[in-house]
Order: sequence, then C-alpha cells, then structure tokens
Amino acid sequence: GNAPLLGIFERNVQLAVHSLPFYMVMIVYNGGGSVGVLGGWNMYGVLLSFLGGGGGILVALSVKHADSVLKTLATSGSIVVATLLGHYLLGGPLNAVMLVGIAVVILAIFLYSFDPTPAASPPPTKTAGRGGDVEAVPFIEKRVDS
Repeated sequence: GNAPLLGIFERNVQLAVHSLPFYMVMIVYNGGGSVGVLGGWNMYGVLLSFLGGGGGILVALSVKHADSVLKTLATSGSIVVATLLGHYLLGGPLNAVMLVGIAVVILAIFLYSFDPTPAASPPPTKTAGRGGDVEAVPFIEKRVDS
C-alpha cells in the first residue's frame, strides 16, 4: 500500500539493524569465542572495520552515479589491484594467463578514459514555421544568390 520508498542508504541501514539480533544471539550463545565478547579488537581491527565501511560507501556511490561500463571497469580494476597486492604481499599466484588478463583490463581502462571521439551532437529539433514543420538547424549561413 503506502509503504515509503527507501533509498539505498536507508535500505542498507534497515538490513544492518535487522541483522543485529541474529549476531547478538550468536555472540551470547558462543560466549564471544575463546577471546570473550569484543575481545581481540585492537587499533588494526578498528582501522580495517572503518576501511571496510568506507569501501562499502564507495561501492554504493559508484553504483548510484556511474554508468554500467564505468562500473565494470572499476570492478575489473579492483580485481587487478587485489591480484597484484595478493601476489606481492601474500605470495599469491600470478601466471601468464593472469598477466594477459591484467594487460587487457589496463588497456580497456586506458582506452575508455582517453577516448578522443567527440560526443555526438543532438539531433535537430523541429519547429513550426510558416510552411508547417521546419527543421531547425543552428548556425546555417544565409545563402545570397548573386
């Protein structure tokens, strides 16, 4: 009926609030695990929690404001960065097929970002003239017959 339409922020808050009781039951049931309730938190844990929240906000903003091609390129670029960081920092795999994929993604991002093709001009509009509908074409020089 008359349910209000919720934006993405309101919907995310609603989902988070509804998940809290389930997590609280699990925490109390398990007694907080081997470290106790809220045990094991330090400055790095708090920092990573805020980074995760910030990443979620960036994803929500990109979903809201970017077009589908840009979203695909952003997702592909993030996979490339995660793959490279995983290889250099954690010793993850990096083979020839992955390098070819990374090169294709970087090339696609470069070509999309630096496309020299001018934007298409809008089609001419119709205006009502003395003889009926006349196409309005801007900047036409008046022809003078001599």
